[in-house]
Amino acid sequence: SKKTKEAFIRIFTSDVFPLVFIHVFISTLVMSIIFWMQIYLDFENIDYGLIGIIIGISIVFTSFGSSLSSTITGKTKHLSYIIFAFVIGLAFLLMSILPIIGVVFGYYIIRMANRALYPYFSRIFNSKIESKNRATAISVLASISTIGILSYELISARIIETSGFDYYFIITGLLLMLIAVPLAVFLAIRFKSAN
Repeated sequence: SKKTKEAFIRIFTSDVFPLVFIHVFISTLVMSIIFWMQIYLDFENIDYGLIGIIIGISIVFTSFGSSLSSTITGKTKHLSYIIFAFVIGLAFLLMSILPIIGVVFGYYIIRMANRALYPYFSRIFNSKIESKNRATAISVLASISTIGILSYELISARIIETSGFDYYFIITGLLLMLIAVPLAVFLAIRFKSAN
């Protein structure tokens, strides 16, 4: 439709595009571990009851991340975004070093930090998109995120099949460290100067 086309053009031709890119990038990698976590625990022969408890506890950490999101405000909001993006990458690397315990702990950190990042993204995204196009733009963003998630699931499945979970954790963590964190620094400088 015309509104979808306008929203698509607005996202890809405005200064909000770098923010959309990093949001989709981080969300894609985070969603991959949410998908693979239960499979990993099953692969490690963890009891199904314990798996349920581990996954259930992650919801508590996600809720805690919502509380942490209040720290990404005021003068520290840009620095906080960089820190949380860095923490997610570090957690993935931790998962590659410490089997099971490190993986579970890293998973909790990732869920918490990712949830803390969303309000920051949402505030800037909403401020850059006109209200008449906002609902459509959010739908377009969801579609882009879905494509990213499905694409990385295929890639990560291949990595895990050929090299194992450890390499998947390392590669995903390095991608975040080498791409997401520098982009977060760039965006922090850009939007701080704009504000």
